[in-house]
Amino acid sequence: MKKVIYSAIIGIILVSGLSYGGNISQEELIQKDMELENNGKIAYQNGDYELSSKYWEECLNLRIDNLGENHIKTAIMYNNLSVIYIEIKNYDKALKYAKKALDILEKIPEEENELIAIYLAIATIYDDIKNYEEALIYSKKALRIIKKNLGENSPYTASAYNSLGLIYYHKKEYQKALKYFKKSLEIDLKVYGEQHMNTATDYNNIGLSYRDMAIEYDNNLDLQKVPELIKKALANLKKSLEIRERILGKKHPHTIQSYSDIGLLYEYFNNKELALRYYQKANGF
Repeated sequence: MKKVIYSAIIGIILVSGLSYGGNISQEELIQKDMELENNGKIAYQNGDYELSSKYWEECLNLRIDNLGENHIKTAIMYNNLSVIYIEIKNYDKALKYAKKALDILEKIPEEENELIAIYLAIATIYDDIKNYEEALIYSKKALRIIKKNLGENSPYTASAYNSLGLIYYHKKEYQKALKYFKKSLEIDLKVYGEQHMNTATDYNNIGLSYRDMAIEYDNNLDLQKVPELIKKALANLKKSLEIRERILGKKHPHTIQSYSDIGLLYEYFNNKELALRYYQKANGF
């Protein structure tokens, strides 16, 4: 389930090329940094988080040695690594790196926009460890900067809405979650179009919200709304799956999670045959 947020985050990881100043101007250092950064990004996108962390840890050390601990590009690499450690559920290390990035960037007022990714990463960590009030604080901090500096229709705005939606989803406040997920989808469709991973994430999150609302209504024996909620859940989950299969392939962790999410919906509502079909796909059969 938690895989759903990270496609949104990868859209705002700030991994621009490095430009060394001061005493370090050798072309080979610049080239090495760019290779480490780009290799880490490719590994991340392929779902190989261990390999990605290896490249980015080496890149971080290179930047600390040559640019210093308090350089903006060092902060950016700290944040990239925090996202990796969120993926592998090493929340202590993720929070440590995100806070290091935050400490650096809060001392550079002219780089306020760079705080957006940091705030959203910290919000994700707190959401994952069920500290929802802290998660809301950091998501709303990010959203304030975004609206002030970038406007309503920025992809950063969509990421902040997605973050808020996930927090409310985990609080089981599904109507609030849907409100923010739909706002995120509206922006991502304008910015990226239908065939993009961020759009797939939006559809997935909307589908999960409808699915869990259907389960909640079913548990409370309020059965009148259940069929329509199931219909909406499946429509959105399958849209997400189609995009993920097309872009990522059938063996990527996000695609596998989609198979499992759809399988769980069918299983809960007693369609064992279809549930088994999707579980088998999740297991590579």
